[in-house]
Amino acid sequence: MKIEYLHFENLASFAGEWSIDFTDPELARTGVFLVTGDTGAGKTTLFDAICLALFGETPRLGDIKGTDNELMSKGQGSCLAEVIFSADGGRRWKASWMQRRARGKAEGKLQPFVHQYTDVTAGEGQPQPIPKNSQARDAKLKEITGMTFAQFSRSVLLAQGEFAAFLKASAAQRAPVLEQLTGTGIYRAISSKIYQLWSRLQAKKDELQAKMDSIPVLAPEAREGREAELKACAEEAQALDLEAARAAGELGLLRQ
Repeated sequence: MKIEYLHFENLASFAGEWSIDFTDPELARTGVFLVTGDTGAGKTTLFDAICLALFGETPRLGDIKGTDNELMSKGQGSCLAEVIFSADGGRRWKASWMQRRARGKAEGKLQPFVHQYTDVTAGEGQPQPIPKNSQARDAKLKEITGMTFAQFSRSVLLAQGEFAAFLKASAAQRAPVLEQLTGTGIYRAISSKIYQLWSRLQAKKDELQAKMDSIPVLAPEAREGREAELKACAEEAQALDLEAARAAGELGLLRQ
């Protein structure tokens, strides 16, 4: 996954609209970004916006509920987070999460949030709502992004103090994340295909070996006896051929 564009509105200390285009030549030419600033300047809010757009939750706040949204800027009637990113297979997606208060007023009651993905590979497509059921949501997001929120927050975006959690994770938990990050998953797929091919060829070899083993091996004496029988049969067949040739000649004379 590669994030190309971030847009958000009214999140924490960032009231109003804000955007970062990571494909801008001034940023894209390095490919490495440093987010710096004083404590409370809003550094973490940028990462919250990314998580919110992609997964509908953040490491420090968890799920944003329809009745409680601590991330929305004070005195605002709505908030929004959008991310455009490229995923494996060459597809591009726009992930968006938004929530409003009734009538768009700061004192209005929070309305249900809207979380959706749009395939923008070949232009603006139709938004796909993300299921609110946690299991269905996780499955859908993993299908699109290649990661669950837990994997994303433990590797791509480690919240403060959570690096130890990634280090302490089991090899089985880290392996799919590291494959996703480094792009080495293809080598596991190739290895699997090679193993399957080797298994088929090995099975065929074992089958042929079994057939060979089932052929009885003659002792030297028995082999000599069979060879003598074969020689005798060949001589008899040659004699029969000569006899047949003489009979054919005599038959020809009789017809004349």
